[in-house]
Amino acid sequence: MKSFLRRIANRYIANEADDIGRVCFVFPNKRSATFFREAVELESDGRIRNIRTKTINSFVAGFSRAREAERLEALFVMFREYRRILEEQTTFSADDALDFDRFAFWGDMLINDFNDVDRYLADPDKIFVNAKRFKEINSNYLTPEQVEAIKRYWGEDRSQMSVENFWTHVDSRGRSTVHTKFLRLWEVMALLYHRYRDALRSRRLTTSGAIFREAADAIRKGDSLRRMPYRRYVFIGFNLLSTSEHIIFSRLRDKGMADFYWDCDSPILLSTDNPAGRFIRANMAEFPSLYQIDGDTKPTSPMIDIVGVPGNMAQIYAASQTLADWISGGKIADPANAIDTAVVLPDESLFVPLVHNMPEEITDINVTMGFPFRQSPVSTLLRLISSLQMHSREGRNGPTFFHEDVSNLLVDPNVRRVAPDEADALADEILSSRLFRVEERLIQNNYPSLAPIFTAVRLTDSTDRICDYLRQMATLLLDSTAEQGVARHFLDAYIAKIDEIQATIQHHGIEMRGATLVRMIERSLQSEIVHFKGEPLAGLQVMGVLETRALDFDNIIVMSMNERIFPRRNHANSFIPESIRRGYGLPTSDFQESVYAYYFYRLISRASRVTLTYDVRTSGLRTGELSRYAVQLLYLSSKSSPV
Repeated sequence: MKSFLRRIANRYIANEADDIGRVCFVFPNKRSATFFREAVELESDGRIRNIRTKTINSFVAGFSRAREAERLEALFVMFREYRRILEEQTTFSADDALDFDRFAFWGDMLINDFNDVDRYLADPDKIFVNAKRFKEINSNYLTPEQVEAIKRYWGEDRSQMSVENFWTHVDSRGRSTVHTKFLRLWEVMALLYHRYRDALRSRRLTTSGAIFREAADAIRKGDSLRRMPYRRYVFIGFNLLSTSEHIIFSRLRDKGMADFYWDCDSPILLSTDNPAGRFIRANMAEFPSLYQIDGDTKPTSPMIDIVGVPGNMAQIYAASQTLADWISGGKIADPANAIDTAVVLPDESLFVPLVHNMPEEITDINVTMGFPFRQSPVSTLLRLISSLQMHSREGRNGPTFFHEDVSNLLVDPNVRRVAPDEADALADEILSSRLFRVEERLIQNNYPSLAPIFTAVRLTDSTDRICDYLRQMATLLLDSTAEQGVARHFLDAYIAKIDEIQATIQHHGIEMRGATLVRMIERSLQSEIVHFKGEPLAGLQVMGVLETRALDFDNIIVMSMNERIFPRRNHANSFIPESIRRGYGLPTSDFQESVYAYYFYRLISRASRVTLTYDVRTSGLRTGELSRYAVQLLYLSSKSSPV
């Protein structure tokens, strides 16, 4: 059976081969665009190679003259505008109000909210100010992370008063009730929204949400349509459409400049009883395809195995054994180039053990998902170093470190590569002398190779001093990992992030405490993805859930099929309550449920073999509960689709 992308390629080659150079194919991500180019080459027997493809982000970026601001730069610009609002409206002292440490956590959430407002074309003045009309507002909707942040920044539990207390110093007039403070928050957010966007625009910068709003406005007005370089834009593999995307699709459709293809072969996706097809059904009716491509749909469902094992490593071994069985049974045509097989990881932490436990016949692996920095061994090391500095104290003979922090670092493989003998000797001295606090000068004098790591940095030091220490420490580790290719990738990423943060701080003249700087670096790296070089169209595909969009594989293993992992229980941090989001058409938690259900059922719809593994342990926070998607498959199973 031909894949979804090959069927589209086949129809366009059959009907428009001579004019295909004037057609642009638009995809949700780069990976699906890459596979489509290969599909066109295969369907044309190599005659057509240079077709035009774009991702939706690159497509809308063509309507803006501004560059999308980096996340950190956007945060600093927002803080500067927030500070100006305070200077204009508050009677509080500047020392109390103009504190970046208190703003950093909330600013990150505000950036996300403002992006949602723009991408879904909501009126910022209405969405923030019309909250006054609510008769009652439940202000205690903080997540545990937000509650902890409030305790950290203010030194007390203000969770019952919610996030609006952060904004009470903006205008001290009026009542002090929680209700009044909450309504005041929305008024200020509207002003901050406009000031923030204007400030970015003055620097020829913009945001991802603003780019989509600008593209929708340009296409809606019609002036830009005449300047678009292609006669038709073919949108492939989309599902949930934002309001801006919907307007773009509608306008191009009405002008005869668009074609659409929706990946929905599975009967489950067309069932009104399953949320997986919630958006795709409406899209198919509103945006029909120019050519029919469903002539060779698969008549039968895949063979599905659900494997429950105790622990993540047991899942790794189960996946490896499944691959070995498929190889021995001839189900994987070419183990050295297993392009027909994918391992999907909803939990990225399984990546490292998985690639180290592949069957020996699998010699080529393409890591489509990249690897999150937060899951790397280097990230663990940097958290240990942060703990070391946070717990350092001034003693009679200079700075001292807590013995557990020192001991934890000495057993880390990255530190041991720097000076294994000195690491062992220092660990022995701590144990034999029963040291509770380890003096910095002891390490500097007796263990000089480790001195750059065990150098105390006071949290009152300048940001340049702290950045210099972190960079020197990372460079030392980098020099000791000449043959450790993966570790070098992560250390390079860490040094680059330090350079970026330091340059941005200097550019904007922001002052912050050392603790805030360390947390900012850690937080920035949480979302950092380190990509590995490889050939995307060769080898076993290891990927995250989002990377599977529009792609088909004959053999699929989906790991971590546990409830709260896939689908992940994720309450996005937001100032905008669910009820207001729903009223103004912004994405809500049930949107995510429908979208990820679609990803799952679409992924397995054209496979021949599917293995789902999950962790059956029930200790601690683990419930051992099977994902609702797998439970639904069990309920729907029949002789034609054995599970």
